[in-house]
Amino acid sequence: MSRRRGARPWVEAGVFAAIAALILVDSGGYPKALPGGGPGPAFFPRLLGVMLLGCAAALVLRPLREAAGRKTDPKTTRRRTGRALLGMLWVAAFLAGAPFIPRLVALPLLVGGLMALAGERSPLLLAAVPLVFTALVEVGFVTLLGVPLP
Repeated sequence: MSRRRGARPWVEAGVFAAIAALILVDSGGYPKALPGGGPGPAFFPRLLGVMLLGCAAALVLRPLREAAGRKTDPKTTRRRTGRALLGMLWVAAFLAGAPFIPRLVALPLLVGGLMALAGERSPLLLAAVPLVFTALVEVGFVTLLGVPLP
């Protein structure tokens, strides 16, 4: 652990791990598979929980890498942290608005906004990728797998 950061990475990792644990415990009561054999409602929350555990591990490993000689630029770290927080707020806004906005409108806005926050600047990609992603979700999950989406 680098002395400059102290316990902060451990606290951040603990928050991610705690949220992951809550998601994994909560999704334990969801059906694991749909009658047709497709992934059930438990699949995606559990996937999210596992991904958050991976983020927690990365947060713990970063200071260890820095201590080994790999230094990160504080400005870059602040910018990335700010973008990550904005991304979380964007997802929270998406979830809050999901009951009121049709998914065919909300999903492209979600994906496009996250791409812009990640640094994508190509107008073509910012328009095409969210639309293709939405089409794939609609065809793949709703049409082919029969997964009911909100």
